[in-house]
Amino acid sequence: MSGDKPIRRYGASFTLILGFCGCALWSNVNIGARADTTSAQSPMIPHDVIVVEDEGGPSQPITYAVRIHKELDRIKLKGSMSSEEDQKTLIGLVKASFPSVTIINRVKVTKSGSNREVKIGGLSFALKLLGYVETGRATIDDNGVAMEGSASTAVILSEVKKTLADDRPTGVPIRGVRIAPPMRSWTASIRKEGTLTISGVVPDEGGRQAISAAAVRMFPECELIDGTGLNARLPDRWMKAALHALDLLRFLDNGSVEITDQSIRLKGDAPSETALKMIDARAAEIPNGFSLNSEVTAPGRPGVAAAISADELVH
Repeated sequence: MSGDKPIRRYGASFTLILGFCGCALWSNVNIGARADTTSAQSPMIPHDVIVVEDEGGPSQPITYAVRIHKELDRIKLKGSMSSEEDQKTLIGLVKASFPSVTIINRVKVTKSGSNREVKIGGLSFALKLLGYVETGRATIDDNGVAMEGSASTAVILSEVKKTLADDRPTGVPIRGVRIAPPMRSWTASIRKEGTLTISGVVPDEGGRQAISAAAVRMFPECELIDGTGLNARLPDRWMKAALHALDLLRFLDNGSVEITDQSIRLKGDAPSETALKMIDARAAEIPNGFSLNSEVTAPGRPGVAAAISADELVH
């Protein structure tokens, strides 16, 4: 973890619970309420689903249409391209983006004209978006790009938002992007400007209220943005881990703490060596069944990544 003590490394077990959510599982929500705002009844899914719908332009004649299905160990391609050269370009782009997976190509070649520059831009951007999700599906044709999928961690969502804001290809409409956050992940992040953002899932409404109350108590100077949803299948120890994670976050000026299955990951900037020592001391209090992965920096001290399991600690 932090400080000068020898680092003990233990493998943290990560179980990524993935899968497609049907369209009924996605909805728009507002997550900018302050801590004292009474929220509406919560759906049984996380709130921070990314949903992007562009107005787009007038529909163009379809000269090519490609569907890219990303699974855990393979990519399946379906649809049609306007030439064998375009099909080879598609395969090359997929291999460059996902070099270690099996590619199943079922794309047919049809003789029709298309705007090659826009096509490649759309394919490249769709593959970039698919790189953020564990499983997903993208559709690309003359009218733009649409993608949906499931993220492995809550941190991925902010990265996708930044990509959508900064890296959209010129001349390629984004018809829709839907990404469901992970069903077994919880994240809290603090920023120097005084914002505490919480996302992911907790077991029930009582758990959400308990975390919100703890956040207000631990971070009284911060605006609280609570975007958590509910997942009743989470284990009882999940709440203990979330409250402990908030306690760890108190020692950072800027950073985040994330729970994924059996791991607590802490990353960011501590104000002093004293804060680093306090983080070390709190390591002995992590709930049984979880490991703590810490990568924290302090003035004059680079971050050191380490992992320690609660089962290895003497309480």
